[in-house]
Amino acid sequence: MTLRLTLILTFLVSVIAAYLLIFSPEVIQKVYPQQITLDVLHTQLAMVLGLFFMVFAAAALLGLVNPIKNASAIMILILMHFGAFVLDIVLLARGSELPLRYLVPDMTYMLVICILLIRYYPTEPVPVDMSKTADELVGAVQKQLKKEAKAERKEASQQKSEGMISKLKSKFSSKSK
Repeated sequence: MTLRLTLILTFLVSVIAAYLLIFSPEVIQKVYPQQITLDVLHTQLAMVLGLFFMVFAAAALLGLVNPIKNASAIMILILMHFGAFVLDIVLLARGSELPLRYLVPDMTYMLVICILLIRYYPTEPVPVDMSKTADELVGAVQKQLKKEAKAERKEASQQKSEGMISKLKSKFSSKSK
Protein backbone atom coordinates (compact mmCIF):
# COMPACT_ATOMS: atom_id res chain seq x y z
CA MET A 1 0.00 0.00 0.00
CA THR A 2 1.64 3.22 -1.10
CA LEU A 3 1.23 6.78 0.10
CA ARG A 4 -1.23 7.62 -2.65
CA LEU A 5 -3.52 4.70 -1.80
CA THR A 6 -3.38 5.63 1.88
CA LEU A 7 -4.26 9.23 1.05
CA ILE A 8 -7.13 8.14 -1.20
CA LEU A 9 -8.52 5.97 1.62
CA THR A 10 -8.09 8.83 4.11
CA PHE A 11 -9.77 11.25 1.71
CA LEU A 12 -12.75 8.96 1.15
CA VAL A 13 -13.26 8.19 4.84
CA SER A 14 -12.95 11.88 5.75
CA VAL A 15 -15.42 12.98 3.07
CA ILE A 16 -17.94 10.32 4.12
CA ALA A 17 -17.60 11.25 7.80
CA ALA A 18 -17.89 14.95 6.95
CA TYR A 19 -20.97 14.39 4.82
CA LEU A 20 -22.67 12.34 7.52
CA LEU A 21 -21.87 14.81 10.28
CA ILE A 22 -22.71 17.97 8.34
CA PHE A 23 -25.80 16.89 6.42
CA SER A 24 -27.22 14.28 8.77
CA PRO A 25 -25.98 14.92 12.31
CA GLU A 26 -28.61 12.53 13.67
CA VAL A 27 -26.11 9.78 12.85
CA ILE A 28 -24.63 10.53 16.30
CA GLN A 29 -27.75 9.06 17.87
CA LYS A 30 -27.01 5.75 16.17
CA VAL A 31 -23.39 5.67 17.38
CA TYR A 32 -24.02 6.14 21.09
CA PRO A 33 -25.52 3.19 22.92
CA GLN A 34 -27.76 5.31 25.12
CA GLN A 35 -30.47 7.38 23.60
CA ILE A 36 -29.55 11.05 23.45
CA THR A 37 -31.64 13.89 22.24
CA LEU A 38 -30.03 15.80 19.48
CA ASP A 39 -30.48 19.38 20.63
CA VAL A 40 -29.08 22.48 18.93
CA LEU A 41 -25.73 22.27 20.73
CA HIS A 42 -25.08 18.64 19.76
CA THR A 43 -26.16 19.35 16.19
CA GLN A 44 -23.77 22.29 15.99
CA LEU A 45 -20.90 20.24 17.49
CA ALA A 46 -21.54 17.43 15.01
CA MET A 47 -21.46 19.90 12.14
CA VAL A 48 -18.20 21.45 13.41
CA LEU A 49 -16.70 17.97 13.63
CA GLY A 50 -17.87 17.39 10.05
CA LEU A 51 -16.13 20.62 9.05
CA PHE A 52 -12.90 19.34 10.62
CA PHE A 53 -13.24 16.15 8.61
CA MET A 54 -13.62 18.27 5.45
CA VAL A 55 -10.37 20.07 6.30
CA PHE A 56 -8.66 16.70 6.77
CA ALA A 57 -10.08 15.53 3.45
CA ALA A 58 -8.65 18.66 1.81
CA ALA A 59 -5.26 17.93 3.41
CA ALA A 60 -5.39 14.38 2.04
CA LEU A 61 -6.27 15.73 -1.39
CA LEU A 62 -3.39 18.23 -1.30
CA GLY A 63 -1.03 15.45 -0.26
CA LEU A 64 -2.37 13.31 -3.06
CA VAL A 65 -1.75 15.98 -5.70
CA ASN A 66 1.85 16.76 -4.72
CA PRO A 67 3.14 14.73 -1.76
CA ILE A 68 6.58 16.31 -1.47
CA LYS A 69 5.39 19.90 -1.73
CA ASN A 70 2.49 19.28 0.68
CA ALA A 71 4.34 17.12 3.21
CA SER A 72 3.10 19.39 6.00
CA ALA A 73 -0.51 18.50 5.12
CA ILE A 74 0.41 14.84 5.44
CA MET A 75 2.02 15.60 8.80
CA ILE A 76 -1.29 17.14 9.93
CA LEU A 77 -3.06 13.94 8.91
CA ILE A 78 -0.53 11.88 10.88
CA LEU A 79 -1.08 14.04 13.96
CA MET A 80 -4.87 13.88 13.59
CA HIS A 81 -4.94 10.10 13.29
CA PHE A 82 -2.50 9.59 16.15
CA GLY A 83 -4.45 12.04 18.31
CA ALA A 84 -7.70 10.22 17.60
CA PHE A 85 -6.03 6.91 18.49
CA VAL A 86 -4.81 8.34 21.80
CA LEU A 87 -8.29 9.73 22.45
CA ASP A 88 -9.76 6.26 21.99
CA ILE A 89 -7.20 4.85 24.45
CA VAL A 90 -8.17 7.54 26.97
CA LEU A 91 -11.85 6.65 26.48
CA LEU A 92 -11.07 3.00 27.16
CA ALA A 93 -9.02 3.88 30.24
CA ARG A 94 -11.82 6.00 31.64
CA GLY A 95 -14.27 3.14 31.27
CA SER A 96 -16.17 4.63 28.38
CA GLU A 97 -19.77 3.73 27.88
CA LEU A 98 -19.04 3.18 24.22
CA PRO A 99 -18.91 -0.52 23.51
CA LEU A 100 -15.72 -2.06 22.17
CA ARG A 101 -17.42 -2.81 18.88
CA TYR A 102 -17.34 0.95 18.21
CA LEU A 103 -13.93 1.76 19.64
CA VAL A 104 -11.81 -1.14 18.36
CA PRO A 105 -12.51 -0.59 14.64
CA ASP A 106 -11.95 3.15 15.08
CA MET A 107 -8.67 2.53 16.95
CA THR A 108 -7.56 0.03 14.33
CA TYR A 109 -8.31 2.40 11.45
CA MET A 110 -6.58 5.34 13.12
CA LEU A 111 -3.47 3.33 14.02
CA VAL A 112 -3.15 1.63 10.62
CA ILE A 113 -3.55 4.90 8.69
CA CYS A 114 -1.11 6.67 11.02
CA ILE A 115 1.49 3.91 10.56
CA LEU A 116 1.05 3.91 6.78
CA LEU A 117 1.33 7.69 6.55
CA ILE A 118 4.50 7.59 8.63
CA ARG A 119 5.92 4.66 6.65
CA TYR A 120 5.32 6.34 3.29
CA TYR A 121 6.00 9.92 4.41
CA PRO A 122 7.29 11.74 1.33
CA THR A 123 10.96 12.57 1.25
CA GLU A 124 12.71 14.17 -1.66
CA PRO A 125 15.82 12.35 -2.75
CA VAL A 126 18.78 14.65 -2.47
CA PRO A 127 20.65 14.71 -5.77
CA VAL A 128 24.35 14.18 -5.22
CA ASP A 129 26.80 15.51 -7.78
CA MET A 130 29.41 12.78 -7.74
CA SER A 131 31.98 14.85 -9.67
CA LYS A 132 31.99 17.51 -6.95
CA THR A 133 32.09 14.86 -4.26
CA ALA A 134 35.01 13.10 -5.94
CA ASP A 135 36.87 16.40 -6.46
CA GLU A 136 36.36 17.31 -2.81
CA LEU A 137 37.55 13.89 -1.71
CA VAL A 138 40.67 14.05 -3.89
CA GLY A 139 41.37 17.57 -2.63
CA ALA A 140 41.02 16.49 0.99
CA VAL A 141 43.35 13.51 0.47
CA GLN A 142 45.95 15.71 -1.28
CA LYS A 143 45.77 18.27 1.52
CA GLN A 144 46.28 15.52 4.12
CA LEU A 145 49.26 14.10 2.18
CA LYS A 146 50.82 17.59 1.97
CA LYS A 147 50.40 18.03 5.72
CA GLU A 148 52.01 14.66 6.40
CA ALA A 149 54.93 15.42 4.00
CA LYS A 150 55.47 18.81 5.65
CA ALA A 151 55.44 17.21 9.11
CA GLU A 152 57.97 14.60 7.96
CA ARG A 153 60.26 17.29 6.48
CA LYS A 154 60.02 19.30 9.67
CA GLU A 155 60.83 16.23 11.77
CA ALA A 156 63.79 15.32 9.51
CA SER A 157 65.05 18.91 9.70
CA GLN A 158 64.68 18.88 13.46
CA GLN A 159 66.57 15.57 13.74
CA LYS A 160 69.31 16.91 11.44
CA SER A 161 69.69 20.08 13.52
CA GLU A 162 69.75 18.03 16.73
CA GLY A 163 72.49 15.84 15.21
CA MET A 164 74.57 18.88 14.30
CA ILE A 165 74.11 20.35 17.78
CA SER A 166 75.22 17.10 19.41
CA LYS A 167 78.32 16.99 17.13
CA LEU A 168 79.19 20.56 18.03
CA LYS A 169 78.73 19.83 21.72
CA SER A 170 80.95 16.78 21.47
CA LYS A 171 83.58 18.79 19.59
CA PHE A 172 83.59 21.57 22.14
CA SER A 173 83.57 19.18 25.05
CA SER A 174 86.60 17.30 23.60
CA LYS A 175 88.52 20.56 23.05
CA SER A 176 87.85 21.79 26.55
CA LYS A 177 89.40 18.60 28.07
